Amino acid sequence: MNLAPIHNGPTALESAGEAYSKSFTRALDGGAPALARASLREVNANLIAIERALTLDEGVPGRPWYRHQICAPGFFTGYDVKTLPSVRESLEQKQWKLTEEQASRLERVLQSAGEKIRSAAAQLDRAVL
Repeated sequence: MNLAPIHNGPTALESAGEAYSKSFTRALDGGAPALARASLREVNANLIAIERALTLDEGVPGRPWYRHQICAPGFFTGYDVKTLPSVRESLEQKQWKLTEEQASRLERVLQSAGEKIRSAAAQLDRAVL
């Protein structure tokens, strides 16, 4: 079973977070003029979009109404939360093919969130230049 996407997705997200942190620090170091030049509305829109990027329209397998891919109520646990529900529950049910599919979906979701973070960082960088 190939679970490399579960490693790749968080790695991409961590890298994007580090880039944003550096951009934010540079913008703060530039003071009010740098931040005033930044379109903070656009930066904030990208930051809000991060949470939305962690959802998929098709939802969690067997429960399409739960769209969030990072946490959802467990299928067999009532309202107890399950982290990475699509991957975790397919593993617990020994549905190996579904596990691989869900791992790939999770990687795409995390990469999409990372792209939003990088967009916000780029907007801050443009303000400082």
